[in-house]
Amino acid sequence: MVELPLATTLDPATYEELENSMFSKDKNRVYCSYANSGGGFRCVVNGADPTTFRASPDYQYGFDAQHGFYCAHELRGLHPGRRQLLYGDTVAHFIAYVKDDQHVFYQDAPVPGADAHTFHLVRGRAWEAEDKSYRYKCCGQRLDEVGNSARPLK
Repeated sequence: MVELPLATTLDPATYEELENSMFSKDKNRVYCSYANSGGGFRCVVNGADPTTFRASPDYQYGFDAQHGFYCAHELRGLHPGRRQLLYGDTVAHFIAYVKDDQHVFYQDAPVPGADAHTFHLVRGRAWEAEDKSYRYKCCGQRLDEVGNSARPLK
């Protein structure tokens, strides 16, 4: 990562914070802000188109006409026009997964082996999601084949 003064990258005349998100943008770039013990930092979301970029209802995801992003990380292969946001916590309304017709992501990581057509969240189980073949616990970790007891795969 290259650190640059904001004055050399940000266009103050067109800069705007995107409501309820960690994203902001100006006419040239999209930015993602992270908080840390030192106060935080802002980074450029490489590849994001500021003219079509919109933050999702969950503050960590954003989409432009061609790409999806989790914070500053591109969701490689996701088709934004066919995306579906899957909300895990009904109280806080946080997105647990994002999928399209071919891919499933937990945050910025693809969920290996997930069948996007049948992948859905479940409630009241020892796992949080399933598809036609597998169950998944927190963070997209595959447990077992559907029909077997919920135990981690080896």
